[in-house]
Amino acid sequence: METSTQPLQENQSIQGNLDSNSTTVTPITQDVEYTNTPDKDRRNDFWKLRRFVQSDLATNTSIRLCGKKCVFNNVSLNVSNKTGKSHFDNVYKCKSKICPVCQKQIAHKKIDKMSKVIEHDSMKDFIFITLTGSHSWNTKLSDFHKNMTQSFREIFRGSFKKKLKKYGYFSYIRQVDYTFSKSSKHHIHNHIVLLFSEYVPSPIIQELNDELYRLWSYQMNKRNIETNKSGFYFERVKKGKDKVIKYLIKSGNISFEMFHTFSKISEGQMSYNIWQVLDLFYNTGDLFWKDIWMDYHSEMKNQKMTTYGSEYNKLLNQIESEEEPEDQEIEVLAEINPLLYECLYNKRLCIPLLHSVEIHYNNKKNNINDYDSESRFLYIINSIKELNDLCYEWSSNKRLIYSYLDTFRNRFYKYQYK
Repeated sequence: METSTQPLQENQSIQGNLDSNSTTVTPITQDVEYTNTPDKDRRNDFWKLRRFVQSDLATNTSIRLCGKKCVFNNVSLNVSNKTGKSHFDNVYKCKSKICPVCQKQIAHKKIDKMSKVIEHDSMKDFIFITLTGSHSWNTKLSDFHKNMTQSFREIFRGSFKKKLKKYGYFSYIRQVDYTFSKSSKHHIHNHIVLLFSEYVPSPIIQELNDELYRLWSYQMNKRNIETNKSGFYFERVKKGKDKVIKYLIKSGNISFEMFHTFSKISEGQMSYNIWQVLDLFYNTGDLFWKDIWMDYHSEMKNQKMTTYGSEYNKLLNQIESEEEPEDQEIEVLAEINPLLYECLYNKRLCIPLLHSVEIHYNNKKNNINDYDSESRFLYIINSIKELNDLCYEWSSNKRLIYSYLDTFRNRFYKYQYK
């Protein structure tokens, strides 16, 4: 999406976007809808990128094993009768920052928690802030991140926080975003949402704006980093809670960033988020993007991308303690031998199997009679049971299992595209 330097209109989003090679903040000129649809093509892309990271970019053993190995005795093929979503259980998850599949799941859980706090009745008003500073091509990501974090902490531990509390300040959500381009290499910016339990009067908004800019400039200059007004954004979220949630969904969420046009053109150069950098390297083989990816995860390995105020965590704990646990209604369709699961993974049959199960259960839920879907589903379950027995007979003979899986795959796709 291209950004515009036109003034922000009332019906436009107040989200801030940063040019990749300057400190300029430019507002996004149209809202982008977020859809969390786990269709086959999306899920294939997540798994595809994980395979790519495992083969070429993995820096530790845990990511190389993610999704491949069984944790307990068997892998189970499960489906939720409530949602119709299917998944493999008892599979090892690395929970690494560089794993596309794990990061997708972590991001969704994080967003669910944020939504609970933002939608709480006590939250009345929100202010969106973007903070950044100038940098050079040789600026280290970790050093710049550290300086920005220290500046932010000093401001929100001092007199500015006391001033905010006079107007009902409750807590904050802070996310650090990164964009990358061939003209500037990288650019870092803080996005902060201030949560208020009272409505902040309009005249006070400008007063807080001026005060925060003065403090931010002082703290960054103290660390030999220049700032200017174009790299600073401070505005009330006029559309309320829905707008806050939509923004937080966007920021740092691989599901959004990989599957929406989220790059920008700045001075003739495209600027990309970190997941688009990975996709660029996968598709183009350009080693510049590989170096960007490796440098980012090497320098930011132990850095937190999202932080919260203490009151945020207290309210979230209170909300979750009052919630009644949901009945997941999980049905176990088949127990899969670890060796068979590993072969299914290597033959890239996991996603088609999950997708076929979901089609069957969604048809069943909506009372749709689909003979092909029913036949394909029964073929999957019966074949897995037969192959399981063969795995126990052949022990570790993968060659024979692969030959049987080739036959299974051919018949499966015959059902799939009948």
